[in-house]
Amino acid sequence: MPEVDIMQTNDLFRLLLLFIYSHEQERHTIFESIKLPDYFELKLLYFSDIIPQHPTYKTLTQDISNKGFKNKLKKFILTQVFLSKQHFPEGWDNKTTFKEVLLFLNNGEEYRSNLFDTLCQLFDSGNIKYQEHELTGMRRGYYEFKCDIEINAVNQEFINALYCYYNSIPMAPYASFGTMEHNVSNAQVDINLGISSGERTIYTFLSRLMGVIWGKQGEIHHAAINKIIHSHQFDGKTLIILLDEPDLQLHPEWQQKFISLLTNLLNLYFPKVRFQIIMTTHSPILLSDIPRTNVIFVDKKQDGTCKVCNGINLKETFASNIHTLYNNSFFLDGIPIGEFSKQKIESLHMRIMSGTIDSHTLEDIYRIGEPIIRNILLQEYDNKRDTLSNVKRVTLLKEELAKLESNKQ
Repeated sequence: MPEVDIMQTNDLFRLLLLFIYSHEQERHTIFESIKLPDYFELKLLYFSDIIPQHPTYKTLTQDISNKGFKNKLKKFILTQVFLSKQHFPEGWDNKTTFKEVLLFLNNGEEYRSNLFDTLCQLFDSGNIKYQEHELTGMRRGYYEFKCDIEINAVNQEFINALYCYYNSIPMAPYASFGTMEHNVSNAQVDINLGISSGERTIYTFLSRLMGVIWGKQGEIHHAAINKIIHSHQFDGKTLIILLDEPDLQLHPEWQQKFISLLTNLLNLYFPKVRFQIIMTTHSPILLSDIPRTNVIFVDKKQDGTCKVCNGINLKETFASNIHTLYNNSFFLDGIPIGEFSKQKIESLHMRIMSGTIDSHTLEDIYRIGEPIIRNILLQEYDNKRDTLSNVKRVTLLKEELAKLESNKQ
């Protein structure tokens, strides 16, 4: 059974650590442009058609009430564990306690907090809203226990417990969720941070970057984020960061903020470390934050290989208009518009010049957003209309007048 990729798992939990740290350090401006959610979702799910037959499970669940947060949480955790695990310690029987099960999930390390206790503490403090129900549609057959957890109340102890539990439940890729194939887990843990895809991309990038710098791609639940940041282990050193198209999946607004976020983050957490950032991009927005002297332009040759184009006369990029950058830096000919609209404009121009015009021609001209192109075509339209016969001109003017009256209403 395939498990969730370890890098993706660590991205997720470093993401939560950054959430916590940014809440604790409100004076820092690094996260001001990214609004943090008030709550995030934690869902525990299991497939209801399969009942674990292990004697420990039967004993621990037979007297559990179906009422109350703690009873329901205990039932879900036990069901997930006994549905997802293949092997259990020798000697587990009807005398094994729930505490021993939780200790087993923590790899026998008693000093670690467990998910059950930390969630109960958050619930007792009024920081959790929850509901339990059976899913329908593509997820039919699954029971879900959903907790909306107030992010202000989350601490590193909870993240450690969640991380440990998350990695204790074997899971299939989310894309296969809801189908009962051999590679799909009977238990799932789903964490929804309640942020947009652009925000998630930014946060994931920042958390992965911090993880690489901290050297914590493996286990992170021992990581004390403050100690790592203030360890000064890289002071006086130069680190090289390689980024391959970091602007992918980013809304233009996030592209505008990306370089600023990145440099502010590095300056904030590593003020005595020098960074050399090397990145590739097709985004004129990112390019507008980079001086021309720091840019290497690459184009493709006819044989498909790449060539460096620094020898040609390229204009300054820093604080340059993105439309200018499209033309000058990305080797686009003419006005930077889509190929489809370009073909339509050329076809419209040919219709006008051939005299094949009617009231719809004027509509097509006014659809064009670029004012220079629109005004040129309007001038050509007026000139061509003046060359028509009086009868055709009158007919055309009447059609135009009727459309104007219709739009007025």
